[in-house]
Amino acid sequence: MNNKIVKGLAAISIADAEKIGTVARAYFDPKKMEIVGFVIDPGHGALEPDKTWLVDVADVHSLGPDALMVGDKTSFQGQDTGDRFNDLVDLDTLAKHKVVTEGGTFVGEVASIEFDEKMYRLKEVEASPGFFKSNKHIALGQITSIGNDLIIVADEVVAADASTARETDAADQERFDRVVEAPEPVTSAAPSSSGV
Repeated sequence: MNNKIVKGLAAISIADAEKIGTVARAYFDPKKMEIVGFVIDPGHGALEPDKTWLVDVADVHSLGPDALMVGDKTSFQGQDTGDRFNDLVDLDTLAKHKVVTEGGTFVGEVASIEFDEKMYRLKEVEASPGFFKSNKHIALGQITSIGNDLIIVADEVVAADASTARETDAADQERFDRVVEAPEPVTSAAPSSSGV
């Protein structure tokens, strides 16, 4: 599932058969590389502006494309997520991180985050290097660490680009060499017209 889909999903209680709010935030554990909890906003607006519910993934029945399903609105307390709150990253914040290789090469800024909707584990990060360049899809196995504002990835993420660039440069040089070293075209001498 993509991070762009999670925020705003309906939160539904199975036992009560009712919508209890919408997903306002998801919290990510950068050490475990997984989502560990969600914040549900019941949508009471001005009546109760500060009332939200913190839900641990252990209390989530399922996460589908249209809703976050919980067993019962009184069954979750968010204890696990609340206890580790200072070590967690809001998924929206993670989606603004910059991506850099272990060797110090800037890869881009996070464009999206894919995670498994059953285990809540990170699957891949998509990084955008900027205009007119292709986005990079970085698998979990290529991610070294995640901090407060950076994601560090293996050098191999950009190594393929470097070898492709070298191959392209070599091919361009070969074409250039052929053009430069091409023999002068032979022109046939025009028949002379003598006035005989």
